[in-house]
Amino acid sequence: MKDPQNNLLQTWQPGWADVLLAIGVLMPCFFFFHHGDLLVTGWSSLNYLFGPPHAFYESSKVFVGDGQGMIGTGYLPPIYVIFALVLYPLKLLGLITGPEHFPLVGIYTLKALITAVYLLSGWVFYRLTGFYSADTGWRKFTTAVYLTSPILIFTQFVFSQFDIFYVVLTLAGFGFMLQRRIFVASLAFGLAITFKSFPALVFLPLLLFVEKRFWRLAGAGLLFVLPFALLQMVYSGSPAFVEGVTNNQAQGRIFTAGLDLEGWTILFLFSGCVLLCGWSYLASPGPERFVRQATFIYLAGSILPFLFVNWHPQWLVSVMPAIVLTSMTDRRWERFLILDLVGMAFYIATTVTFFSRIDHSMFHLQALQSPENSGWSMGVLLGVFGDNSASVYASLFWGYLVLQLAAKANLLPLASFSRADNGMSMAPLRLRFYGGLGIFIVPFLATLVLTGLRPLPGHLSSFNEVFPGELSAGRVFEQTISGQPGKLRGVSLFLGTFRRENTGILTLELIDSSGVTLDRSEVPAASVRDNSWTIFPFREVTLQLGAVYTLRLQSPDSVEGNAVTWWASRRSRYAGGEASVDGSPSGGDFALRLEIDDQEPNGK
Repeated sequence: MKDPQNNLLQTWQPGWADVLLAIGVLMPCFFFFHHGDLLVTGWSSLNYLFGPPHAFYESSKVFVGDGQGMIGTGYLPPIYVIFALVLYPLKLLGLITGPEHFPLVGIYTLKALITAVYLLSGWVFYRLTGFYSADTGWRKFTTAVYLTSPILIFTQFVFSQFDIFYVVLTLAGFGFMLQRRIFVASLAFGLAITFKSFPALVFLPLLLFVEKRFWRLAGAGLLFVLPFALLQMVYSGSPAFVEGVTNNQAQGRIFTAGLDLEGWTILFLFSGCVLLCGWSYLASPGPERFVRQATFIYLAGSILPFLFVNWHPQWLVSVMPAIVLTSMTDRRWERFLILDLVGMAFYIATTVTFFSRIDHSMFHLQALQSPENSGWSMGVLLGVFGDNSASVYASLFWGYLVLQLAAKANLLPLASFSRADNGMSMAPLRLRFYGGLGIFIVPFLATLVLTGLRPLPGHLSSFNEVFPGELSAGRVFEQTISGQPGKLRGVSLFLGTFRRENTGILTLELIDSSGVTLDRSEVPAASVRDNSWTIFPFREVTLQLGAVYTLRLQSPDSVEGNAVTWWASRRSRYAGGEASVDGSPSGGDFALRLEIDDQEPNGK
């Protein structure tokens, strides 16, 4: 007689209500949400379909970056090659006719691909669970826990990002490591880092944990770097590749995060990696503890980078397999599943308060999209800590990640892997799936309702009604002001980032009536928050009462698609000055505040 514990459909088959509700939630997410990265990455991939492969990055700069920058083409070739292969049938059908634009059908094609890879990751994960138990019921349940991980569902169906590709390769590499097939594992991890560099922090300590012999370590290391090195060799002569990939700002921000010690900088990522690798190399696990310790190293290596850098939401998908594996081999597994919902809440709150109006920028149902200045967004709803909200929520999420490491350093193993013995039923899965999505969907829907019933007029002040376009190289925004008593220690400008992280340097000059520059202040564009005040400090310049001064804002190294703007009013709001754009009067005034010693800031 067949063991009912090994029959998934007999023991915990979801009811029709589960199926319909899941479809009812996921399908709208599939069709109505995606982040702009998916569009620009898919758009860039068209240059493999309509141009020579060796000139791919140059072509992308022309068609996607408008000849000015590498917007959307900051990765190594594999993701673009995969997207191009999947989009090729659309070219044959005449639905994609050139690299000049990316149609909506391309977005849905790529979302279908990402969904398929998400399901593939579930299959690889299921195979991996065989290293922990032969109990089929537990293995299927644990795989269902992974596939319903709140952060994983969000990144695949709402944020719609493609980090799941290297997650599959990392899972495969981890499985080969558990089999002690280090050369095959090295190649799998080597392919993974051609998408993102995070798998390297899992591979290195795992390799040193499994293998201690120098020559085998050297051989595995060579295989690991081989795919990356080959791609670098092919495209290293491309100036656009160097600009967009080699000098990618996000990578630089990750690797350079550290503690400044008066000339020395202790780089957190490298220091943490050395500690984890050293511990792994010195560890000598017995056969009964090998898999458990390897899984904890996987957890620590995947979490490590997010303890020290300002992460992007899609990056966190890389930690989910290790979190689930360590949770489901512990008898406190149900508590850990509840903890994941708490982590999801902190993760969403951090995302929507740091990236202004990101929830509405991902929403693509035109009939329900709210105007940019309607006010209501999840960032407004959750911004209870004011300008510190993102930092508070990021700290809470940081605590969640550290707790994963602290609580799982000494696992409390399951007495039995039988699903029935541990009370594993549909209830935790329902809570995990519906509750995790609800953490994002419910407050988002609330913003749509509030926008329709009660618009929030205070989102932008009366000075933040229009903007003069992007402050790219060659453009000049100026505002004249009247001298006031006291020393000017800085000027705050109300800037917009177009809901993205821009690069370049913003330069604000204070110029007197004779054209002499009295002071000059520079601020990195990457530090500017969308629709918020940014202060430009001055060296306490003494102003003459009634004298006329000019504030001149420029950004010589910015390009369209990678530049900020300075909000302004439609009509004159400041009797003592006048705004001009590229040398022509604008008819209004720019939004600014003078920071003068011994006085309250003066709103402009």
